[in-house]
Amino acid sequence: MLQNRSRYPRLTRRLHVFYIRVAIPRILQPLALRKELIYSLGTRDYYTAIKQYPKESLAMDKFIDFLKVVALKISKRTHPFGITMDDADIDALLIHRLEEVQKFCEDNFNDIEKGKADFREVSVFTSGDITFCAGKYLNSYLLWLYQQPDTHITLKNVLEKIMRGLTNIPTSPSTYRNLETADWFKSYVNKFQQVESYNEKLINDIHNTDDTAVKYANINPLIRKLTTTCQDIANKRIEKQRKIKTLWTTLFDRMITVHNLRKKIKQSSVDSKRTHLKTIFALLEKDCIDDITAEDCKRISIDIHRVPKRWQFLYPNKRLNSILLPIDNEKCISLKTIKAHLISFQELLKFAVDEGIIPNDFKKNITTPLLNKDPARIGFSDKDLKKIFNPETYPNRYSRYEFVKFWVPLIALFSGARINEICQLRVEDIIKVKGIWCFNICDTHPKQSLKNKHSKRIVPIHPALIFLGFIDFVKKLKTNKKEWIFYTIEYTKKNQFSGAVGHWFARYLDKLGITANKIVFHSFRYCFEEHAIAKKISTEVQNALGGWANKGIGQSIYGKNINISLLNRELKKIDYPCLKQILHKLAYDPSQKDFSTGDYELSKKKTKKKES
Repeated sequence: MLQNRSRYPRLTRRLHVFYIRVAIPRILQPLALRKELIYSLGTRDYYTAIKQYPKESLAMDKFIDFLKVVALKISKRTHPFGITMDDADIDALLIHRLEEVQKFCEDNFNDIEKGKADFREVSVFTSGDITFCAGKYLNSYLLWLYQQPDTHITLKNVLEKIMRGLTNIPTSPSTYRNLETADWFKSYVNKFQQVESYNEKLINDIHNTDDTAVKYANINPLIRKLTTTCQDIANKRIEKQRKIKTLWTTLFDRMITVHNLRKKIKQSSVDSKRTHLKTIFALLEKDCIDDITAEDCKRISIDIHRVPKRWQFLYPNKRLNSILLPIDNEKCISLKTIKAHLISFQELLKFAVDEGIIPNDFKKNITTPLLNKDPARIGFSDKDLKKIFNPETYPNRYSRYEFVKFWVPLIALFSGARINEICQLRVEDIIKVKGIWCFNICDTHPKQSLKNKHSKRIVPIHPALIFLGFIDFVKKLKTNKKEWIFYTIEYTKKNQFSGAVGHWFARYLDKLGITANKIVFHSFRYCFEEHAIAKKISTEVQNALGGWANKGIGQSIYGKNINISLLNRELKKIDYPCLKQILHKLAYDPSQKDFSTGDYELSKKKTKKKES
């Protein structure tokens, strides 16, 4: 073991996954903005890790060497703003200057040919002081380099420190007097003069049609080297432009369009997937699907476990990688949410393969977490039901503000319908089929939506709801020309009709002391199912009543017409003896003034104000 540590000192293991960990020297930490480099090898196998170890360790060494070079430049305070330049830096500056002049020639060729433009418009040597002019251009180049999006982040940090002092380009020649003895600056000024001589000849040749610039380039080795490099850079730029990369947002929109042609996807599902992918690509810090690699997928499978909940809301102006938490922290997103993120990512990668954008969907490199197989929700017990429908605490059916809260839980209990299916009911969705009052659960209105095609159904209304006066309530709504049964609910794009009711019910359960994690509004649906099974109602009838898609063998006949009388007879079997007395107390009282149907003015005060 000790021998292995000495051979691979940077190799470490965390949660059975191998990493390379390298400490950054203290003097370099302000440049790197971190104390150490940690890189996941994406494997749990020791022998696979040691095979990758040399390559990844060398990459980290190169990065630290780069930091040392930058730190060395900063430490040499010969430049007024604390930086020196080596031959490679000077060549990059000179190439930038050549490209500037070439672009001027391309944009103003006709004017130069006619003598309307000349070298004086782009000349750097505006005065006789060569040192000052070259230094002034150096500052302009540093400012340009800092503004480029592809500049290395570490170099950008260095330039940012320099730019803080560079509020204005110096206008005094004396600023650069102390540079005249510096070897690098003397070399820079010498080379810069040669480049400017070539640029002047290049522009003059357009007007005079001579070959002086070509001859000068053939004679001067520096110009020959720089012009060749310029041409290579231009060729690479053209080649890069030929391969247009695809933004993940563009591909996602295309994927949704294609999928909608096969099967309509709910907007809420589209929004969820888009949010998942925003998190994934924020972790990757990449925008194009073409740039995804196998290593990215290995890393994302680990880093996704460290994402804070609601990170976009809590940290709007921070990089996601800078706010990651330790794995298994209670403030991290849940395993269920992690799995949803990774599935959305896999779906996008598969579509990218189908479109021929990338050659591999990297499915083997993405590790989705295993979820607990215990049921996510459970039904209400008799004790819970008594607490919920206790007449002393249950909402007032006659109140304009509470009638929704009165009816929605009762309908859910006696129909097994989902919360949004109930809240989006319209008056015309209460119909009579063969003399039996029924719910028509559908999505005929633009604001209505269903979970899947199996959710569309016609189910009888339970006798308990009729006893409570639901049909009479609906008839009054129709008389008062109400379109929606629960007309006070506001529709939202995110939660549709069910958001406010769901949030109220969660608070109501807390108030009653029903605080189990697996008990929510959807528990009414489980409660309905449990009583249907207890009454030995067939799977086919359960599917038809509840709109289940994959419930036993019933799915094989799902969608076929089942006699409404049979459904009604079987539905009547479902009852809750514990609520028998409570339902009588909740029944309609004709002596009460009912504000729920719109029969009366909401406020007498407003009426008095209008009269006055």
